[in-house]
Amino acid sequence: MKLTDLDKQPGDKDPRIVPGLQPRWEILESDLLNGERILLLFDKQFLALARKEHPDLVVYFPPEIAVLNVLKDSPEDILKFHLVKRMFKAWILPPQFQAGLALESAGQGA
Repeated sequence: MKLTDLDKQPGDKDPRIVPGLQPRWEILESDLLNGERILLLFDKQFLALARKEHPDLVVYFPPEIAVLNVLKDSPEDILKFHLVKRMFKAWILPPQFQAGLALESAGQGA
């Protein structure tokens, strides 16, 4: 993945930047997703603003990227995750949360 230009004109206020802090989000262009751009959001408090500024981009959080990194040798699987995420506006849960949910549902069925 690589960072892309936000198509802002010089002097435009950039909503992704918090003065004196790290960016709220970055726009990435993914070769694995056939050049599709995604939004990498660093703090969920800025989710509404990020979606308002970039309504057509799929939003990812760093832990989701870490989960997908496990699949780096399987670009087809990464694309499948992405398509489901885009279709359902879903989140990819890290494995430790998935295991907890499986245990929770098993206990509810008993």
